[in-house]
Amino acid sequence: MLFATLLVVAFCQLLGGLAYVRDTLYGRTKPNRVSWALWAAAPIIAVAIALTEGAPSWSPLPVFMAGLVPLLILLSSYFNAQAYWRLDRFDYLCGTFGAPALLMWLWASQPIVAVIMLVTPAALPTIRKAWSNPDTETSLAYVAVLFGGLAALANIHECVILHYAFPIYLVGVNLMLLFAIYQKGIFIRANPTGTP
Repeated sequence: MLFATLLVVAFCQLLGGLAYVRDTLYGRTKPNRVSWALWAAAPIIAVAIALTEGAPSWSPLPVFMAGLVPLLILLSSYFNAQAYWRLDRFDYLCGTFGAPALLMWLWASQPIVAVIMLVTPAALPTIRKAWSNPDTETSLAYVAVLFGGLAALANIHECVILHYAFPIYLVGVNLMLLFAIYQKGIFIRANPTGTP
């Protein structure tokens, strides 16, 4: 994929994220800070891994944007007291399992284990929240990151698991989040009469 195309993808991701930031600042969207903190850290780890493994310096740009956008969203949740999701025990448990991954990557040089440990619990709190309270989410951000993950996959030219792992995660988790947000509408359209 051409560098110019990657710039367009990164710009779309940024626009999707800014829509989420706007909705957070106005209190329409309530980000789960555990997920967004881990989502900010995970792409940074993934980009560093890809670069140390020899990926072209411009190819991880969509993945980098997948980290910058969550960081902006996390920071925006601190500007409106009504614009964050109240955390419960499940959220803290997910954060507890995800946080050690950064240290593992930095000190133990276990990049694959670190990424798996970080990304697995990162999505669970927001998927759970999106399923039960879809009106607290802004789907445009997830569409943009899904687009970025697909672009990153299309840009990989070497069959190296470390290059594929995080973009596959981005595609999978954003599809799950979009399904969670729109599941009520999907099931209502599938059964318009409301009968079982």
